[in-house]
Amino acid sequence: MFLRILLPILLLPIILFAEDGKTPALKPEVVESLTQIANSLNTLEAKKEEEKNPEQIKLIKTDLEDLEYDFIEVATGLNLANSETLGDPNNFSWSNELYVLLSPVINELKEISSRPREIETIKEALAKHEQDFANSAEVITGFKNIQKQTNDPLLEKYLTKFQEKWLEERNKTETEVTILKQRLATRLAEKKSLGAALTEIFDLFFKNRGKNLILTILTCLLFLLILKLTNRLIYKFILHSHNRKKESYLKLLKICYTLLVILGTSFVFVGTLFYLEDWLLLVATGLILLTIAWSTKQIIPRFWMQAVLMMNTGPVREEERVIYQGIPYRVRKINFNSFLINPELDGGILRLPINDLAALRSRHANKEEPWFPTQKGNWILFLESKMHAQVIFQSPENVILQQLGGSKTQLKTIDFLNSKFINLSNGFRINLAFGLDYLHQKDMTGTIPRIFKEALDKKLTDSKLEFSINRISVELAKANSSSLDLAVMIDCDGKGAKDYQKLERTLSRLCVSICNEQGYSIPFDQVRLHLADGANLSGRMLTSE
Repeated sequence: MFLRILLPILLLPIILFAEDGKTPALKPEVVESLTQIANSLNTLEAKKEEEKNPEQIKLIKTDLEDLEYDFIEVATGLNLANSETLGDPNNFSWSNELYVLLSPVINELKEISSRPREIETIKEALAKHEQDFANSAEVITGFKNIQKQTNDPLLEKYLTKFQEKWLEERNKTETEVTILKQRLATRLAEKKSLGAALTEIFDLFFKNRGKNLILTILTCLLFLLILKLTNRLIYKFILHSHNRKKESYLKLLKICYTLLVILGTSFVFVGTLFYLEDWLLLVATGLILLTIAWSTKQIIPRFWMQAVLMMNTGPVREEERVIYQGIPYRVRKINFNSFLINPELDGGILRLPINDLAALRSRHANKEEPWFPTQKGNWILFLESKMHAQVIFQSPENVILQQLGGSKTQLKTIDFLNSKFINLSNGFRINLAFGLDYLHQKDMTGTIPRIFKEALDKKLTDSKLEFSINRISVELAKANSSSLDLAVMIDCDGKGAKDYQKLERTLSRLCVSICNEQGYSIPFDQVRLHLADGANLSGRMLTSE
């Protein structure tokens, strides 16, 4: 019983293996299709033998090739109609035309990268031939399988014919595979180091193109040298005098010189390469110039604006006043590097590219118009903070102020200009409102102002001040509720700016001293108390103590 079960299990692999080795049976419709194609082939071959017209023979050959592809596809299931082995596509291609146009550059690049490209080409060809070898073997195997199962003489004829053709193709492909493998092994064995490869590329370049490139560069340098000498001679002998009209000519000459340098050098470079017949460098230079020309379409308007500014006919002109970053400047020179000057500032000479002037606007400046509200060493008084300080440094970026006692304050120049202050160094006036009691009402319009003026003049003269008092004025200013106010005004020259606050205190002290000497009463504020209705002290004035 055990042997009956074990024996089929042992024989099962042999049975399966025998079944796998069998040739699959052909379907009747496949045999019928192959027979029809064979009949069509036989008819076309007979017609080809009888035909005399070359055009018709060419068409018959095309039909025979199509039928052959159909026969192989039906027999083996492979579609080889697009195979590069049997096909010959010669279609028009824009890439081919572009290759012809750029062939000098491409050929040079091919020469530099010949070895790695050759290895890559061998690998691609080897893969293709190995695939062709596999296809050929599969086609031959398919033909043999069909030949074993048919007895049709016509079908056997074409099967034998095509089998011999593809057997020859397979042998040829096998030989190509062997040769390519040997060639690939040889090329891989010749692999060089990175340094050796770079050296080879460098030597190859200077051997073929370096000489032409050096000659072209030397020719351009000679052209630039001639232009430079010519330009210098024109400046020296023709336009040596300096006046406004000829300065405009000089600027026009400089613009023309710049254009001549750019266009002339490009023409000389291309012309030299054309003369040397170096098409590689010529094509490369042409591509570079075309790229530059395409990119300059946005630069031309800016270049035109620069030319207008340099000709001193634009919105900003030389020797005029312009505001740059909130600070006034005089336009000294307009060129590719332009200069703005503020004579009152430390480091007040700015060098700007001409592009920065395009957004500015200048105007004619009056000779008496100041370039900055202060000078170094001036004393100023801020109206809001009442800060009294001296300017010890002022530049386009910062202004540094020093107060009495040594403390320093730094402000941005634009913030300093926007502040409210008065410059004391050019002269100033001290105004003091000094009140006297109503007891002196009858003398307040004449006697008392005269006495105050004479006394102040004498006392200030006796003080031996280091600055001059230009004018002293004492007048009745107004009648307040509890006093009659005198307006005491003293005009001083700028030398006393440092002592401005001290002089204010001195003036108050002197006025009090005059009152003491003359017996004048100084009033004080009074308080009125409004009591409740019916009180005995209603409306009585009380003096505050």
